[in-house]
Amino acid sequence: MTQNSRLSIGVLLAAVAMLCTACPSSGVYRTAKTQDPGVSDFGLSWNATRIASTEVKDNQSGETTKSDDSIVLPKILPEVSFHVGVAENVEAGGRVDVSAGLLEVDAKYRFLQSGDLHLATQPAAAYQSLFIVEGFRLTLPVIATYEITKFFSVTGFGYGQYVDISPTDDDADASFAITGYNLGGGVGFTFEGETFYFTPMVEYSKSFNTAKATAEGETASADSEYTFVIVSLNLGFYLGKEKKQLDRLEKKIDNIDDKPDKALEK
Repeated sequence: MTQNSRLSIGVLLAAVAMLCTACPSSGVYRTAKTQDPGVSDFGLSWNATRIASTEVKDNQSGETTKSDDSIVLPKILPEVSFHVGVAENVEAGGRVDVSAGLLEVDAKYRFLQSGDLHLATQPAAAYQSLFIVEGFRLTLPVIATYEITKFFSVTGFGYGQYVDISPTDDDADASFAITGYNLGGGVGFTFEGETFYFTPMVEYSKSFNTAKATAEGETASADSEYTFVIVSLNLGFYLGKEKKQLDRLEKKIDNIDDKPDKALEK
Protein backbone atom coordinates (compact mmCIF):
# COMPACT_ATOMS: atom_id res chain seq x y z
CA MET A 1 0.00 0.00 0.00
CA THR A 2 1.42 3.40 -0.98
CA GLN A 3 1.79 6.35 1.33
CA ASN A 4 -0.86 8.31 -0.55
CA SER A 5 -3.26 5.39 -0.32
CA ARG A 6 -2.80 5.23 3.43
CA LEU A 7 -3.43 8.94 3.76
CA SER A 8 -6.53 8.70 1.57
CA ILE A 9 -7.87 5.89 3.73
CA GLY A 10 -7.17 7.94 6.85
CA VAL A 11 -9.16 10.89 5.51
CA LEU A 12 -11.95 8.52 4.47
CA LEU A 13 -12.04 7.03 7.97
CA ALA A 14 -12.25 10.51 9.42
CA ALA A 15 -15.20 11.35 7.17
CA VAL A 16 -16.96 8.14 8.15
CA ALA A 17 -16.35 8.91 11.82
CA MET A 18 -17.89 12.36 11.36
CA LEU A 19 -20.99 10.84 9.77
CA CYS A 20 -21.36 8.42 12.67
CA THR A 21 -20.97 10.94 15.48
CA ALA A 22 -21.73 14.48 14.34
CA CYS A 23 -25.41 14.14 13.45
CA PRO A 24 -27.32 16.30 15.95
CA SER A 25 -30.63 15.38 17.54
CA SER A 26 -33.59 17.68 18.05
CA GLY A 27 -35.55 15.45 20.43
CA VAL A 28 -34.55 17.34 23.58
CA TYR A 29 -35.49 20.71 22.02
CA ARG A 30 -39.19 19.93 21.64
CA THR A 31 -40.31 22.71 24.00
CA ALA A 32 -39.11 25.88 25.73
CA LYS A 33 -41.40 25.19 28.68
CA THR A 34 -39.85 23.83 31.87
CA GLN A 35 -41.24 21.35 34.37
CA ASP A 36 -42.39 22.42 37.81
CA PRO A 37 -39.91 21.58 40.58
CA GLY A 38 -40.16 17.86 41.34
CA VAL A 39 -41.95 16.97 38.07
CA SER A 40 -39.95 14.86 35.61
CA ASP A 41 -40.12 14.12 31.89
CA PHE A 42 -39.19 10.71 30.43
CA GLY A 43 -38.89 10.67 26.64
CA LEU A 44 -38.15 8.36 23.70
CA SER A 45 -37.07 9.65 20.29
CA TRP A 46 -36.82 7.93 16.91
CA ASN A 47 -35.43 9.67 13.84
CA ALA A 48 -34.26 9.25 10.27
CA THR A 49 -31.32 11.35 9.05
CA ARG A 50 -31.04 12.22 5.36
CA ILE A 51 -27.57 13.29 4.25
CA ALA A 52 -28.67 15.53 1.40
CA SER A 53 -25.32 16.73 0.00
CA THR A 54 -21.59 16.58 0.64
CA GLU A 55 -18.58 18.65 -0.31
CA VAL A 56 -15.00 17.59 0.47
CA LYS A 57 -11.87 19.64 -0.32
CA ASP A 58 -8.42 18.00 -0.33
CA ASN A 59 -6.13 20.63 1.21
CA GLN A 60 -3.01 19.13 -0.45
CA SER A 61 -4.23 19.05 -4.05
CA GLY A 62 -6.84 21.79 -3.75
CA GLU A 63 -9.40 19.56 -5.47
CA THR A 64 -13.03 19.73 -4.32
CA THR A 65 -15.44 16.85 -4.65
CA LYS A 66 -19.17 17.55 -4.53
CA SER A 67 -22.04 15.12 -4.40
CA ASP A 68 -25.79 15.58 -4.30
CA ASP A 69 -26.42 11.87 -3.80
CA SER A 70 -28.54 11.27 -0.72
CA ILE A 71 -28.54 8.48 1.80
CA VAL A 72 -30.92 7.94 4.70
CA LEU A 73 -29.76 6.62 8.07
CA PRO A 74 -32.72 5.40 10.19
CA LYS A 75 -32.40 5.10 13.94
CA ILE A 76 -33.87 1.79 15.06
CA LEU A 77 -33.00 2.05 18.75
CA PRO A 78 -34.63 5.11 20.34
CA GLU A 79 -32.79 7.82 22.22
CA VAL A 80 -33.78 7.94 25.87
CA SER A 81 -34.02 11.26 27.70
CA PHE A 82 -34.88 12.25 31.26
CA HIS A 83 -35.32 15.73 32.72
CA VAL A 84 -36.59 17.03 36.05
CA GLY A 85 -37.63 20.46 37.26
CA VAL A 86 -35.12 21.65 39.86
CA ALA A 87 -36.30 25.25 40.37
CA GLU A 88 -38.72 27.77 38.92
CA ASN A 89 -37.97 28.03 35.16
CA VAL A 90 -35.04 25.58 35.45
CA GLU A 91 -34.78 21.88 34.65
CA ALA A 92 -31.82 19.52 34.29
CA GLY A 93 -31.29 16.13 32.72
CA GLY A 94 -29.74 14.38 29.77
CA ARG A 95 -30.08 11.69 27.17
CA VAL A 96 -28.51 8.41 26.10
CA ASP A 97 -28.20 7.28 22.47
CA VAL A 98 -26.96 3.69 22.45
CA SER A 99 -26.71 3.44 18.65
CA ALA A 100 -24.34 6.45 18.55
CA GLY A 101 -22.54 5.70 21.81
CA LEU A 102 -23.57 9.08 23.21
CA LEU A 103 -24.10 10.32 26.75
CA GLU A 104 -25.23 13.94 27.15
CA VAL A 105 -26.15 16.19 30.08
CA ASP A 106 -27.96 19.51 29.78
CA ALA A 107 -29.75 22.23 31.70
CA LYS A 108 -32.69 24.30 30.45
CA TYR A 109 -33.42 27.85 31.57
CA ARG A 110 -36.64 29.58 30.53
CA PHE A 111 -35.71 33.25 30.47
CA LEU A 112 -39.04 34.58 29.18
CA GLN A 113 -42.70 33.71 29.59
CA SER A 114 -45.13 36.21 28.16
CA GLY A 115 -48.66 34.89 27.90
CA ASP A 116 -48.50 31.81 25.66
CA LEU A 117 -44.94 32.52 24.46
CA HIS A 118 -41.96 30.78 26.09
CA LEU A 119 -38.25 31.35 25.32
CA ALA A 120 -35.44 29.21 26.71
CA THR A 121 -31.87 28.09 26.23
CA GLN A 122 -30.56 24.58 26.92
CA PRO A 123 -26.73 24.26 26.85
CA ALA A 124 -25.46 20.68 26.67
CA ALA A 125 -22.21 18.75 26.86
CA ALA A 126 -21.84 15.24 25.40
CA TYR A 127 -19.29 12.44 25.27
CA GLN A 128 -19.31 9.85 22.48
CA SER A 129 -17.43 6.63 21.96
CA LEU A 130 -18.18 4.52 18.89
CA PHE A 131 -15.88 1.64 17.90
CA ILE A 132 -12.56 3.30 16.95
CA VAL A 133 -13.49 6.93 17.66
CA GLU A 134 -14.37 9.04 20.66
CA GLY A 135 -14.92 12.71 21.29
CA PHE A 136 -17.06 15.41 22.80
CA ARG A 137 -19.40 18.13 21.63
CA LEU A 138 -20.85 21.28 23.14
CA THR A 139 -24.24 22.61 22.06
CA LEU A 140 -25.98 25.93 22.65
CA PRO A 141 -29.60 26.18 21.44
CA VAL A 142 -32.30 28.85 21.63
CA ILE A 143 -35.87 27.51 21.82
CA ALA A 144 -39.20 29.28 21.32
CA THR A 145 -42.59 27.71 22.05
CA TYR A 146 -46.05 29.17 21.47
CA GLU A 147 -49.05 27.49 23.09
CA ILE A 148 -51.98 27.58 20.68
CA THR A 149 -54.21 25.64 23.09
CA LYS A 150 -53.66 23.85 26.39
CA PHE A 151 -53.01 20.63 24.48
CA PHE A 152 -51.22 21.87 21.33
CA SER A 153 -48.11 24.01 20.86
CA VAL A 154 -45.58 24.91 18.15
CA THR A 155 -41.83 25.06 18.79
CA GLY A 156 -38.98 26.49 16.74
CA PHE A 157 -35.30 26.24 17.64
CA GLY A 158 -31.81 27.07 16.37
CA TYR A 159 -28.42 25.93 17.66
CA GLY A 160 -24.67 25.97 17.25
CA GLN A 161 -22.52 22.96 18.12
CA TYR A 162 -18.77 22.35 18.44
CA VAL A 163 -17.43 18.85 17.68
CA ASP A 164 -14.04 17.27 18.47
CA ILE A 165 -13.34 13.65 17.50
CA SER A 166 -10.19 11.52 17.75
CA PRO A 167 -9.25 7.81 17.58
CA THR A 168 -9.48 5.66 20.68
CA ASP A 169 -6.10 4.01 19.93
CA ASP A 170 -3.31 6.59 20.29
CA ASP A 171 -0.62 4.04 19.38
CA ALA A 172 -1.96 3.19 15.91
CA ASP A 173 0.39 3.59 12.91
CA ALA A 174 -2.20 5.76 11.17
CA SER A 175 -4.35 8.24 13.11
CA PHE A 176 -6.91 10.91 12.41
CA ALA A 177 -8.72 13.76 14.11
CA ILE A 178 -11.78 15.85 13.35
CA THR A 179 -12.79 19.28 14.59
CA GLY A 180 -15.74 21.27 13.36
CA TYR A 181 -19.10 22.79 14.09
CA ASN A 182 -22.75 22.30 13.20
CA LEU A 183 -25.39 24.96 12.64
CA GLY A 184 -29.05 24.08 12.41
CA GLY A 185 -32.65 24.65 13.33
CA GLY A 186 -36.06 23.09 13.13
CA VAL A 187 -39.72 23.11 14.02
CA GLY A 188 -41.93 20.75 15.99
CA PHE A 189 -45.60 20.32 16.91
CA THR A 190 -46.50 19.00 20.35
CA PHE A 191 -49.76 17.29 21.21
CA GLU A 192 -50.04 16.62 24.93
CA GLY A 193 -52.36 15.39 27.63
CA GLU A 194 -52.08 15.60 31.38
CA THR A 195 -49.41 12.90 31.61
CA PHE A 196 -47.98 12.36 28.11
CA TYR A 197 -46.88 14.16 24.91
CA PHE A 198 -46.30 13.38 21.25
CA THR A 199 -44.03 15.60 19.09
CA PRO A 200 -43.11 15.17 15.40
CA MET A 201 -40.20 17.43 14.35
CA VAL A 202 -38.24 18.39 11.23
CA GLU A 203 -34.68 19.74 11.39
CA TYR A 204 -32.21 21.15 8.85
CA SER A 205 -28.50 21.50 9.64
CA LYS A 206 -25.08 21.91 8.06
CA SER A 207 -21.84 20.44 9.35
CA PHE A 208 -18.41 22.04 8.69
CA ASN A 209 -15.40 19.91 9.59
CA THR A 210 -11.64 19.63 9.14
CA ALA A 211 -10.29 16.06 9.08
CA LYS A 212 -6.58 15.32 9.46
CA ALA A 213 -4.97 11.91 8.92
CA THR A 214 -1.38 10.93 9.71
CA ALA A 215 0.56 7.86 8.50
CA GLU A 216 4.29 7.22 8.84
CA GLY A 217 5.01 10.81 9.75
CA GLU A 218 3.08 12.40 6.87
CA THR A 219 -0.16 14.31 7.26
CA ALA A 220 -3.06 14.94 4.91
CA SER A 221 -6.15 17.03 5.63
CA ALA A 222 -9.52 17.72 4.09
CA ASP A 223 -12.31 20.22 4.75
CA SER A 224 -15.85 18.91 4.45
CA GLU A 225 -19.42 20.19 4.46
CA TYR A 226 -22.45 18.01 4.98
CA THR A 227 -26.14 18.87 4.84
CA PHE A 228 -28.58 16.98 7.05
CA VAL A 229 -32.37 16.78 7.07
CA ILE A 230 -33.69 14.99 10.15
CA VAL A 231 -37.27 13.85 10.77
CA SER A 232 -37.93 12.73 14.33
CA LEU A 233 -40.79 11.39 16.40
CA ASN A 234 -40.79 12.00 20.15
CA LEU A 235 -42.99 10.30 22.70
CA GLY A 236 -42.80 11.04 26.40
CA PHE A 237 -44.46 10.88 29.79
CA TYR A 238 -44.67 13.28 32.73
CA LEU A 239 -43.93 11.81 36.14
CA GLY A 240 -45.03 13.51 39.34
CA LYS A 241 -47.76 15.72 37.85
CA GLU A 242 -50.50 13.72 39.55
CA LYS A 243 -48.92 14.29 42.96
CA LYS A 244 -48.61 18.02 42.28
CA GLN A 245 -52.29 18.16 41.28
CA LEU A 246 -53.34 16.21 44.39
CA ASP A 247 -51.27 18.52 46.62
CA ARG A 248 -52.94 21.59 45.09
CA LEU A 249 -56.39 20.00 45.49
CA GLU A 250 -55.66 19.09 49.10
CA LYS A 251 -54.53 22.64 49.82
CA LYS A 252 -57.75 24.04 48.34
CA ILE A 253 -59.83 21.65 50.47
CA ASP A 254 -57.91 22.68 53.60
CA ASN A 255 -58.57 26.34 52.80
CA ILE A 256 -62.29 25.65 52.40
CA ASP A 257 -62.39 23.75 55.70
CA ASP A 258 -60.63 26.60 57.48
CA LYS A 259 -63.26 29.20 56.46
CA PRO A 260 -66.14 27.92 58.67
CA ASP A 261 -63.76 27.66 61.65
CA LYS A 262 -62.64 31.25 61.20
CA ALA A 263 -66.27 32.38 60.87
CA LEU A 264 -67.21 30.66 64.17
CA GLU A 265 -64.28 32.27 65.94
CA LYS A 266 -65.63 35.70 64.97
